[in-house]
Amino acid sequence: MLLLASAAWLAADGAFAANTLNIDISGGGTVRSLRIRQDNVGPTHVITANGATNGAALPIRGAWNTIAITQIGESNTLGGAFTSSGSTTAALSLTYGAAGTGGNNHHTLTIGGTTAPVNPSVTVAVINSDPTNAANTITDVLDGSSLTYNLTLNGTDNVISNTLAATGAVTLTESIAGGVLGLGNTVTNNVTGATSISGSITIASDDNDVSNVSNGAGAKTFSVTLPVGGADGNTISNDFTGGTGTQVSNLTVTGVTSRVDYSVEASGVGSTVNTTLSNTVGAAGAAGVVRVVQTGSGASLGLTVNGGAFTMGSDTVDALTGGILVSQESPGATANLIVTAGDNGYTFAINQ
Repeated sequence: MLLLASAAWLAADGAFAANTLNIDISGGGTVRSLRIRQDNVGPTHVITANGATNGAALPIRGAWNTIAITQIGESNTLGGAFTSSGSTTAALSLTYGAAGTGGNNHHTLTIGGTTAPVNPSVTVAVINSDPTNAANTITDVLDGSSLTYNLTLNGTDNVISNTLAATGAVTLTESIAGGVLGLGNTVTNNVTGATSISGSITIASDDNDVSNVSNGAGAKTFSVTLPVGGADGNTISNDFTGGTGTQVSNLTVTGVTSRVDYSVEASGVGSTVNTTLSNTVGAAGAAGVVRVVQTGSGASLGLTVNGGAFTMGSDTVDALTGGILVSQESPGATANLIVTAGDNGYTFAINQ
């Protein structure tokens, strides 16, 4: 039997009782497509198990293929718990409104809290953020045999916290825009249990704080790109401390006046760090910091500094107030450096 829920249209004004939606198809069949759309006529929408803002998670159980939820406007709440024992390819898409509107949205999502889908795919788009309406808060706990997670963020002062657990491969793709100096976004990705991790993060705005943590087993690759066009005041941290397996961290900064502080800590055997910097100055306009610490044997570093309008600091690199610090305290380490002088010079400190 196939259960098809093609569209559910909900519009709840704050002056009326909240709508309540529960879906349980665990007895049989498959939800091929479920669509929930809440318009911005009544801008305070709630999707939880009991309609309360802090209510229990909306239960969607059973085999499902595609779920799409759209909340337009401000002060929306989503509480979700999606479990499946029958899905082999499960896709979830969450979208928050039109650009330039809304804010104060709160989203808490758990996938696989009881039985994880086999190959869940999750897409989250936060494209409405008006700081006068307070920040959007997104908290995801995602589990699956393998997991694909896509996040598009276009706004200011958003807080994103992701816990990604899988017994197989994890693919993480994030695009962050809309941040401005003094009012950026905070994104934390904590990946556990995966046999392999591939993370690709593009930051095209200012004053964002991105932290990637993966301390378990499995090969890991995190690639962060700050493209041409300006990406100022960003702080990026990749922490692989205590993990095993191949560890690769890639940073590419090509903005004309990009500002970034960058830190990598890797303890795995044969860890690889590749970093390319062009026209870089430090976060908030201070002297920039690039810090690479590799403690596993056979570590490899490829660092390219392309010159330009650098303000990386000098003479204070060990105190991490500026400059480039490389520490490879293990046997068999390799550091390949291609350096072009910046406008004002900067200091390297290399310890093998």
